[in-house]
Amino acid sequence: MGFGCLDQRSVGTNGAYESRLAQEIAFYLFVKDFNARHGGGVFASERSYLWEREPNDKNSDLLFDVMATYFRNWVPPRSFKKNPSTRKEGGMRKPDGMGISPKKADGSVVTELIEVKPADTPKLGETQMAQMLGKLGEGIKGYIEERRLIESFDPGIRAESFQFTGSPFIPSLANCSFPLTPINNASPGEMRWICYKPTRSYRIELLPGLDTAPPERKGVILYEIHSVDLKKAKEVFDQLPQNIRQGIQQAFARAVRQNKTGNELRLNPLDPDLFARNAAATRKLREQMLFMGGAIVVGVVLLCVFMPPAGAAAVGVVGGEVAALAAAETAAPLAVAGEEVFLGYRVAPMIRVAGEAIRYEEAINPAIELAEDVGRAVMMK
Repeated sequence: MGFGCLDQRSVGTNGAYESRLAQEIAFYLFVKDFNARHGGGVFASERSYLWEREPNDKNSDLLFDVMATYFRNWVPPRSFKKNPSTRKEGGMRKPDGMGISPKKADGSVVTELIEVKPADTPKLGETQMAQMLGKLGEGIKGYIEERRLIESFDPGIRAESFQFTGSPFIPSLANCSFPLTPINNASPGEMRWICYKPTRSYRIELLPGLDTAPPERKGVILYEIHSVDLKKAKEVFDQLPQNIRQGIQQAFARAVRQNKTGNELRLNPLDPDLFARNAAATRKLREQMLFMGGAIVVGVVLLCVFMPPAGAAAVGVVGGEVAALAAAETAAPLAVAGEEVFLGYRVAPMIRVAGEAIRYEEAINPAIELAEDVGRAVMMK
C-alpha cells in the first residue's frame, strides 16, 4: 500500500542534508503541537538526552538518567546477526523527537516520541517506535529496582506514573510542504520540496483530523521529496490562455484564505468550470501530466501566481487580492533589494494575498494544494 501524493513517486533525498532537514522540520512542528496540547514540555532529539537537563523539571531529568543507561541496543543488530554470541556493545537509541509533559493533575507524566521516515519505509518506523517504547517502559522499571537495591528503601517513584506513547501529532494541511531550494539564480531550473502528506493518508483513515489508524502507526511521520522542472513547467504555462492563468491566481488567493482559517475540511477553491470551458488547454495539460507527472502542475501554478508584467519589481495583480509588495523600479536591476529570479522574471519576495503579506516560501503549501485540485479537474474532463 502506498502513502504518496501528486500521483508521482518521491525523487528521494539528495544526500543527508535533505533527510536531516525533513527530520528537523517535523521535530519543530511536533514541539509546537506538544506544547499546545500539554501546556509546556521538555524536548530532546537523537542523543541530546545524554546532556539535556532541566533544573525545574525533576521528572524529565529522571527520565534522561534512565535513558542514559537503558535506552540502548545492548548488542549491535548487525554484529548479532553475524555472530549471536558477540560481546560487542551496542549504541544508544536516537529518537527523532521526544517530548516530556509537565506533571498532570493525576500525577502522571506523558512522554511522546516521533520517528520520521521516507514514505516507502513505514514498517521500519513502526518497528523502531515499538522498540524504543519497549526500552523506555522496561528502563523505568529497571531503574526503580536498581534504586531500591542500592538505596535499600523505596525511592518513591512509580513506573505506572510514566506513560510512553507514539505521538498523536500529524502535520496539518497548512504545514505539509516545505521548499528545499530557493527560486533564485543558483537554482532557476528546479524546485524541490519536502512533503509530509503521506503521513496524513497513513494515519488518518476514517475521520478528517483524527488519528484513527492502527496504534502501531502513532508517532511515525512519513515524508517524500518532490521535484519539478520549472523550465518544462514554463513551456506548459506559456500555452495556457489568460483566463485560466487568472482563474488559477484567484483560486490561489482563496486557498490562502482557507489555509488561514485552519479548517481541515478544506473546500475546493478552484472554479469547477474553469477547465470545462477550455477544452484545448485542458487536453494539453492532461498530456503533459501523463508524460511528466503530476508535479509539473505545481510549477504551472507557481508561474501563474508569480506571473509578473514587465518590470523589475512587480508580481501579478488579481482583483486586488494579489498585489505587489516590492521596491520601486530602478535602472539598475541588481540593486533592487530582496528580489529573486524566477525563470528570468524578477519577482518580489513578498506578495499580498487575501489581505496579508506572505513570503513566496509560504506560498508553497497553498500552491501545492491548488496544483492537486487543478490536476484532478484536468484528469476528470
